[in-house]
Amino acid sequence: MTTGQILGTSILLQVDTNPSGSANYVNVGLQKSATLSMNTTTEDVSNKDSLLWKEYLPGYKDWSIDCDALLTETDTGMTQLENQWLAGSKVRAIIKTPANPAHWSGTTIIKSLKYTAGDGTVYTSSVSLTGSGALTKT
Repeated sequence: MTTGQILGTSILLQVDTNPSGSANYVNVGLQKSATLSMNTTTEDVSNKDSLLWKEYLPGYKDWSIDCDALLTETDTGMTQLENQWLAGSKVRAIIKTPANPAHWSGTTIIKSLKYTAGDGTVYTSSVSLTGSGALTKT
């Protein structure tokens, strides 16, 4: 029997609804998926002594969060994202599990908000957040 796995259904994107004061994080929509991407650029340091093998050093780091969700009329998280996008403001965001206090957090810029309302389908949204500064794990 395998133990210790975390189901994707327990991972949630939350955004801060009180950006100028004590953090108050709420869920974004009725989430279908959430993706945290962490990247590092590489700097090519290959030279004649590399014997035709590429060599690299780590460079800048960046991160982003993408989320797909079903929408409700009283979605505080999406309302906060819309307001922050209109204001051109940064948003504090976290990716966490409700059962575990450990989470990834940081300040983001809203890269995109997309809404889809197809004939005979559920109203959905897609959110893309780009990290601005360090991503921390607590």
